[in-house]
Formats: sequence, C-alpha cells, structure tokens
Amino acid sequence: MPRTVLYLSDADVRQLLDMPRAIALVEEVCRMQAAGTIVWPEPRMFTMRGQKFRSDYRVKACSLEEIPVSGVRAVGVHIAPDGSGSGAPDSMRYVLLNDPATGVPLAIVDEHWSYALRTTAAGCVAAKYLARADAAVVGLLGVGNMGRTSLLGLKDLFPIREVRATSRRPETRERFAREMEDQLGLRIRPVATAEEVVRGADIVMAGTTATQALVYEPWLQPGAFICALGRREIEPAVFRAVEKFLVDDWEQVFYSKDITELMKAGHLAQEDLYGEVWEVVTGKKPGRERPEERVLVRIEGLVSQDVAIAHWLYRAAVERGVGLPLPRPGSDPEL
Repeated sequence: MPRTVLYLSDADVRQLLDMPRAIALVEEVCRMQAAGTIVWPEPRMFTMRGQKFRSDYRVKACSLEEIPVSGVRAVGVHIAPDGSGSGAPDSMRYVLLNDPATGVPLAIVDEHWSYALRTTAAGCVAAKYLARADAAVVGLLGVGNMGRTSLLGLKDLFPIREVRATSRRPETRERFAREMEDQLGLRIRPVATAEEVVRGADIVMAGTTATQALVYEPWLQPGAFICALGRREIEPAVFRAVEKFLVDDWEQVFYSKDITELMKAGHLAQEDLYGEVWEVVTGKKPGRERPEERVLVRIEGLVSQDVAIAHWLYRAAVERGVGLPLPRPGSDPEL
C-alpha cells in the first residue's frame, strides 16, 4: 500500500492522456454499466450555489468494482452573467481516488484536461455507434475546448472531408480554423451562423453555453447524428422528430433543468427515449438501423468515466514516475 498520495497536475495529465485513450476508457465504462458493476451514491450529485459570490459547487462520486477504485469529483466554478460556469484553468476541478477495500487515498487528479477529453469522448463514442460510417461533413457549434477535442476524437473515426465551425465572435472561429487545420490537416470552414453549420452536416457536435436553441429540425438532413453537449442548444421539436433519442444515463439526465422543462412543457416524455448509449455500445439495443435515420444524443457526463480516466492516469503516472507524492493522511512525512 503506498505511503503517499500522488498529486497529478494539469501538465501531468496532458503529458499522459490523449483522446484515443479517453475514448477507449469511456467504452470500457459502458461495458461496466452493462455488467452492473458501478456503485452510485444517492443522490447522484450534491450541488451548492453561493448567491453572494455567484459560485457553483458540484460533487459526484462512484465506485468501479471491477478495478476496484472509488472516486469523488469536486468542482467549484464562478458563474458568469449568462449563467454558464467558468472554464478558466484556475477553477477547481479535481478527482480524488481511494482504495475502496481500505479507504486509503491514492491520488488527487487535476481534471481540466481529462474533463475536456472525457466530455467529448463520450460524444465520440456515441457517434462511433450511431452516426453513419461514411460521415464526411462535421458541424461544430462552439470552438472552445469541446470543439477542439471533438475533432481530436472524430478525425480517427470517420472519413472527414469538411468541418464547419461557428462561434459568437468571428475572430475566435477564424483562429480555431487556422489552428486546427494546421494541427489536424482537415479542411475547416468558419461560418457565421448555426444554420450554415447544421444544414448538410452528417455529424453535429453542439458544445456551447447558449441559452436558446441553435439546432432546428428543418435543418437536419436524413441520416444526421446530433450530439448535444450543452444544455439548451436543441430545438424542443427535434427530440421527437428524430428517429432515435438517447442519453448517457437517464436517471442523471432526468434531473437536468433543460430536460425537466421540456417534460413539463409536454415536449418530451420518458417514452420518447430510445435508450442509453451503453446499451448500444454493448449490443443490448441496435444502433443505427437505416442510413436515413436521424439520431440525437444528449450527453450529461458521467462521474464513472471521470473516475475510470483518473485511475488510468494514476496507474500510468506511477509506472512512469510522473506526479508529486504528498504525505498520506496519518502518515509521517519523513517516512
């Protein structure tokens, strides 16, 4: 049993983790969901919002019995005037790991980079099983971390011919296009409107802080795959217009404000749900059955994926001598 707790900084995580590994780990967690070997707390999430300082704190946890490891994800961010949480690199984002058999802490993992990869890795896994295999046109709504990491995942899964990207400011989408073209060698076209992104796209990845719809049903071509990584980017009519609507975990998504509002307004019911992504990944339910099917996936983000990725990072760091050892609680720092 280690006498220290390993601290992994954002720089450590960036050194160790890439998108292919994140996608593989998300798929492995899907198999754990199918096997029923994930232990969830009740309730699933603890939240606290500080009105005076516009702060938001969220704590999630789970145990992965197959590894075995337990983890707690703690996030604290400042809330912007538009209601979005700060993605600043100095916001609080940690995963704390421990050995469930002994309670001994193992690691404290900064998750700014792993969160960015995990979020879109979950969307890329859904696309792998539910988008058309010949998808060649990708539309990106938002060019922040989610836009960048979406392309990192999709480029190895599909024969991408063109990427269309938009953002609120022309300079950000133009800079994104230049940088990602140089990095990935893809043709990336910055456009001014969401409609230009969505019309004719085979895959649409929406990852923004938008408070109103950006994706409308008439814009979606037959066979389109839409991944909603944000909260309110999808027109309510889309949820019932598509042939398949999936989530990563209904129990968690059900309590999200955007979903509860859709249900209260009569735009969505649980019966409209085709299934959860893990059911398709593990073959419990068919994925895409016809080329013309339109598929919508709403990704909430699962702490089980955060913990699995953090544990992989911990093991990789130990093997490679990466990270800062800290005294374990109750131990003698001199030992």
